[in-house]
Formats: sequence, structure tokens, C-alpha cells
Amino acid sequence: MVVKLTGRLCSIYSICVCLVCISCLSCENDFLGAIASTSLEERLKSANSFPYFDNASPPKPPDSGADFSFLFLSDIHIAVDLKTKLNELPIQPSDKFVVLCGDITQSGEYSEIQKCIDITKSWPIPCYLVIGNHDIYFGNWANWKELIGSTRYATESNDGNTKLIFLDSANGTFGAAQLDWLQHELQSAPANTFVFSHNNLWATANPFAPDYAGFPNLQERARFISILSNSNAKAYLSGHLHKEIVQQVKGCKYICLDNFEKTGDYLRVTVHADGTISYQFNSLIAL
Repeated sequence: MVVKLTGRLCSIYSICVCLVCISCLSCENDFLGAIASTSLEERLKSANSFPYFDNASPPKPPDSGADFSFLFLSDIHIAVDLKTKLNELPIQPSDKFVVLCGDITQSGEYSEIQKCIDITKSWPIPCYLVIGNHDIYFGNWANWKELIGSTRYATESNDGNTKLIFLDSANGTFGAAQLDWLQHELQSAPANTFVFSHNNLWATANPFAPDYAGFPNLQERARFISILSNSNAKAYLSGHLHKEIVQQVKGCKYICLDNFEKTGDYLRVTVHADGTISYQFNSLIAL
């Protein structure tokens, strides 16, 4: 039997399909939580507030007189039953800081954020926290604001050779104002500059695939790539898709890391004194 859909039913069907597609683009997306999330503009109004760093400026990365490294993790989802323990991260003497790149919580609850803070504060090196889509669910941005603070910030080493830039893409967008800020920050950025945000730009490692992963606005995505391509940015480090993906455009690497929650995956980035950068992918589960 063939059933003809009316115009209204077709519209409803199309909307449902779109919602399913949107949810599939996000890591373990809870659509009801996304509806109740805050806007990017609202969060950026609280830029330069840092309760997590005792309301001081974010710590500076190390000077580049000798080799140093840092650890990068994403998608902790700390409320779930982790196969690996965040407090067992193998920090080596060369490691100078850690970056947790979004979805540190499952639903942005106060207790989840506090649990992550308690663990990271026990580490012997600083940790930078990046906001993800799960961290703003159910209007819980207020918890991040109270306990962590700004979702967009930058910090630079004392010798001016290393810079870290952290962006807010929790709603699947950077927004024009944030990209303007990024472009300004990169105008005089040093050789060792790294950009971090939760959402990744590619869904596969195929450079010819017409995919866009976490950024449906293709013009914004193109502008972001152009800004990084015309700067000293060495890498854009992200997560969100729960897949390991490595791309490169001009001199900038685009790395999406698999989720720490289930795989224990983490990345050690080493900045060598001769100006070269090396990337070592690891997993706690394999240890």
C-alpha cells in the first residue's frame, strides 16, 4: 500500500530527519539538553573571569629554551563509568600542562565539574579546561561560570615564543565576534601557537570528502581555516566526534582525538627547542 504524505506531514517528517541528523553530529548528544543550552553570546560576556585559576590570569606556558611537552585529552564525560581513571594520567617530567578539550561532564552538573576540578587540581602541573556541548546542557552553563569561568581566553609564555588560544564552540559555532578576536590574537602570534576548541572540522581523514563534522556553517568553517592558514598556528586540537582524525592545511595540523571516556586515548605534544613539533598518540588502556 502506498501512502501519500500531505504537505504538513512532509514538513514534520523533514524536521524529524533533520533533528536526527543534528544529534548524530554530536557526541552522545542529548537533544533535550541541547535545547536548554545557553547561547555563545551569553557565555562570551563572561570572558576574562577565571575562578578555576583563583580569578588570576591563566598560567603561562613554559619558555622554549629546552624541549617540553603537554598532554591533550577530550570527551572525559566524567559522570559515566570510565574505563580509565583520569587521576592515573601518566604525567612525565617533560609534561608542563594538560588540556581537557570539552565534554568534561555528561550533563554540566555542579558535582561533575567539581569532581573534575578536584582531580586536575591534584596534578603537579596546570590544566586548561575547554567547554563542550555536554558542559552547557540543561542550562548548566551557570555551573561552569561559577566554578571555571571564561570559555574563551589566551595565554603566552614569558619569552613570547609559545601561545595557547582556547575557543568556545559548544554550540557548534565560533561566531563572527569570536573569529574576529582569534584573528587579532594570531596577528602577532609566535611560532609555537596552538589553538584548542571542542568541535572538530572534519568527519574523516579524507581531504577530498565533503564533510564538515561539528560546524554546519561552511562559510564560518572556511574563514576559520583561512585565519589559521595565514598565521603561525601549529595545530588546532579538538574532540567531539569520538574519532581520531588528523588533517593538515598548509602549515597547520587539525587533530581530532578519540574520547578518553571509552578509549583512554590521549595525545602528547612535544615542542622541541629547534622549533619542530612531534605528536605521540597514546592510550591508558594499552598500558
